Amino acid sequence: MDPVNMKKIVLALALSAPIISCGQFYWEQRADLPTTGLWGPSFFTIGNKGYVVSGRTNGLDVTDVWMYDADDDSWTARAPIPAPRRYGAGFAINGRGYVACGIDGGTHLNDLWEYDPVTDSWSNRADFPGTPRYGTHYFALNSKGYVGSGNTGSSDGPYVSDMFAYDPTLDAWSQMADMPGLARYGTSTITASGKAFVFGGLMSNQQHSGDIYEYDPSADDWELRPPIPGATRTYAMALSYSWDGVIAAGKSGAGVNVYDGFRYLPGSNGWTAIPDYPGEAGWVGATLAISGRSFGGLGYILAADTDHNDWWELVKDGVGISEVYLGRGTPLRVSPNPMRPGDALHFHEAELTGSDWDVVITSMDGNEVLTDVVRAGHIFDCPLLATGAYCLRLRAKDGTTFTGRFIVAENSR
Repeated sequence: MDPVNMKKIVLALALSAPIISCGQFYWEQRADLPTTGLWGPSFFTIGNKGYVVSGRTNGLDVTDVWMYDADDDSWTARAPIPAPRRYGAGFAINGRGYVACGIDGGTHLNDLWEYDPVTDSWSNRADFPGTPRYGTHYFALNSKGYVGSGNTGSSDGPYVSDMFAYDPTLDAWSQMADMPGLARYGTSTITASGKAFVFGGLMSNQQHSGDIYEYDPSADDWELRPPIPGATRTYAMALSYSWDGVIAAGKSGAGVNVYDGFRYLPGSNGWTAIPDYPGEAGWVGATLAISGRSFGGLGYILAADTDHNDWWELVKDGVGISEVYLGRGTPLRVSPNPMRPGDALHFHEAELTGSDWDVVITSMDGNEVLTDVVRAGHIFDCPLLATGAYCLRLRAKDGTTFTGRFIVAENSR
């Protein structure tokens, strides 16, 4: 039996039950995108809505824009983007969405479009300053959008490694540090804890990559992290949470779709297997992070020349923040503990000198409630927190990490 037909049998078995479950994560099917199928779209999230923009369906690059409402699991058509494309870059900053680069038919693009969800309209902004390209990596951090690497030619290149940051306030681009390693396209990106993690892609030596590179926007610096333990791949699904993320599906080799998935924990540089993606394709599809939830689907199966419209949510089942923070750094002593709402936190470790420290406070159910910086000292003026238990992580630019736990109570003293 050929692999495509075998996959259809597996999918039929999966759809006979609403949940595909395995420990800490499971997949739940959501409402299909109301098209016959779509692949290569751009995508971004604004507030509690996700947007899937353009892409290719039935052999044509389209201008369609779809808004996904996770609360009621529904899709709504919005104003089309003026210029169609597939393999474009998508990101959102300060309540606006942006789509850059890509390819329309055989034409490589370097334009940039801004979407206003209030007026449901598109405006042309400053062109991407690099060579027109498609298959870039892209993400938004600290009110800037980043677009880099990609393919400037035919399927075998040339590929590039340069990267530029877009400032919407100035409507201007700045060149940043090149992505290291071999030039590549078809990567996927997770954002977590104020960093970006760019994964995979097809490299200039025509090999698929399993590498993941961490980008720190404050230092404009890249660092290679441990590779994925599964298949190398291009255009994988990348599902982001507050402090970790998942890589799933994609394509490995000539026309070979893969469906396995792995969770990446930046704090420990570790990968763990999760249940396989149960959808049809997953390669060159879309992923959306909406209000702490992660969704993905759509995509293309090259061997069967079919595009798909199925949509899934990857649900965390009892994945506690303690698993990520506690035991992943030097224990941190804080006082007062318990503290009252509005108290300052005092850190007791002598090593907290000589550097600014990134602060992340997360509730025990896994929701990130605060990110900030403490300046080379031992007192953090903590904003008002609701009563309850919290986990705390401090991380210096050299990677030194302290983790702890504290309680906020109305009558702590």
